[in-house]
Amino acid sequence: MDINFATPVCQTGYGVVGLNLLASLVRANHEVALFPIGPLAIPTSEFQPVVQAALHKRQNCNLAAPSVCLKEIILPTDPVGNGLCCLFTIFELDRLTTVELECLRAIDRVYVCTHWAQEVLLNHGLAPATVRVVPLGVDGATFSPGLGAAQAGSFETLFVNVGKFELRKGQDVLVEAFNLAFEPKDPVRLLVHGCNNLMGENYNRFWIDHCKSTRLGDKITLVERPFVSHREVAEFMAQADCGVFPARAEGWNLELLEMMALGKTVIATAYGGHTEFANQENCLLIKVTDLEDAQDGVKFTGQGQWAHLGPDQIEQLVVHLRAVHQRKQSGKLDVNSAGIVTAQRFTWQNAAAQLVSNLGVK
Repeated sequence: MDINFATPVCQTGYGVVGLNLLASLVRANHEVALFPIGPLAIPTSEFQPVVQAALHKRQNCNLAAPSVCLKEIILPTDPVGNGLCCLFTIFELDRLTTVELECLRAIDRVYVCTHWAQEVLLNHGLAPATVRVVPLGVDGATFSPGLGAAQAGSFETLFVNVGKFELRKGQDVLVEAFNLAFEPKDPVRLLVHGCNNLMGENYNRFWIDHCKSTRLGDKITLVERPFVSHREVAEFMAQADCGVFPARAEGWNLELLEMMALGKTVIATAYGGHTEFANQENCLLIKVTDLEDAQDGVKFTGQGQWAHLGPDQIEQLVVHLRAVHQRKQSGKLDVNSAGIVTAQRFTWQNAAAQLVSNLGVK
């Protein structure tokens, strides 16, 4: 199939999704013409050949082919040619603005990555025939159980959180619960990679200083530079025993699924995008009972709601952290086999196949 594909090509979440979808579409022998959104910044050499080939195809693209644009809702959607105009978008809140709804109604077809997001759109009155679910994926060759088994050899119980510093991601709750769960003498460590390239040095320094100033600050290791490749992300995650993601809202959460693919125990909120693949078999869930207006003083100003993480959710997280530590120290922290099985279902090959299948369905 001929596809005209517009996506960021960079290290942002959208960029990672776009590059993996592009590579999988090309491997499946689809003719993809690439139209980058924003500056072209190929993060790793592994994507260089496929990006260059897809860029070259722009010169003679099929103007009658479907046009798929991977981006936030409010950014302009400029379809290539006169084929089916599709928007693939990822969002975290349960409410949409009037402007966002107008943008969505002007599109032939809207793709979202979870049934939670599909329900949000349908609740806002979008026609069921126009809203399709295309789940995201994980690179099983890079995030493989063998890598996880090889690197989990520390006596300390190592917890990891990967995700840009943001109130939405819940690092504030994670640090609070970590300090409540353990004592200075406990052999535990929290590894955090939260570098937010979009917000600047002062913003990142605020989060780093907050983490280090807590009672167990010397047990929190923070990485202050971007990853240079997917392999480096995998190796960082693989050294840990458990991934912890107490997010207030997620459109998907690539890192949570990547930790599952490595066979690691994971802890996450049972809300939003997490519900597409995290369940009681493959994840220690933090149950959410209430929502609150999404306010962070930066990006979210109450235009929607997200999970309320109160004392009960913090206590659940404390219990989970202690349980993982006890199992590690007693030699009973097993491989997350259910997580591996889940990751094997949610591959980028599957995501590309679902996208193509939905492009062909009227």
